Amino acid sequence: MDRLTIFWILMAATVALFLWGVAANVSIYRTGRRRTPAEGLPNGVGFGRILRALLSDGLLHRALLGESKWRWAAHTLFAIGFLLLFALSTFTGFFEEILRRGFGVETPFVLAVVDKDTPIMALLNETLGIPLLVGWVALVVRRYILRPAQLRTEADDTWVLALLGVGLLTGYPTEALRLLAEGTTSAAASVSFIGYPLAQALRPLALPWAQWHFALFFVHVLPFMVLLVYMPYSKFFHAVMGPIVATVNALRREEAR
Repeated sequence: MDRLTIFWILMAATVALFLWGVAANVSIYRTGRRRTPAEGLPNGVGFGRILRALLSDGLLHRALLGESKWRWAAHTLFAIGFLLLFALSTFTGFFEEILRRGFGVETPFVLAVVDKDTPIMALLNETLGIPLLVGWVALVVRRYILRPAQLRTEADDTWVLALLGVGLLTGYPTEALRLLAEGTTSAAASVSFIGYPLAQALRPLALPWAQWHFALFFVHVLPFMVLLVYMPYSKFFHAVMGPIVATVNALRREEAR
């Protein structure tokens, strides 16, 4: 069985378990409250206001900026990096699995999107990993080095950050091994400004690159799958619900003025 087939089987099971956990979590939440955040939206709120509140309060954490610039920077970098990389992965996955494999569409545009070495795709994948890594480092520094007095660190926090760390820190090495395994030319690979130099540093080892890439690929993706399954039961669930709640609260404050 090839690598991507195994990946999509695992991903389907992961998403199913995640949705099951979310449904259970929401069910408990609804039992304990008279109304959910969505039910508490002010009447007559237009799409423009919702989008503005989602961007300024849900994603950019405007209120958090006034409390702590360090905390704001860490959360915002991580959230924006995660959302953009997730959107890019979903976009390329749709082109690869649905259009190309499912319907046999192989137009130049589709082939350019699914080719990881197309300059724009390579640059996007390489660049969007940086805010994620920087945000993760900032979260670790704040929690384990700066240690604000009001911040409580529990085992849940450590496990989540450890899984994130394994997934994030293996991203660029996995890309480097892919370049080596596929024999990508220097002209095409050089756009990957982190993965390519790393591949060049590893090349003298002359290892069986295809096998190493196969193994490290799953070391890279499995922590994210474990996190997705665990998320509804952890404090990390606020990463999903937080922007929604912040958006609704911002709209309520506007309505109350």
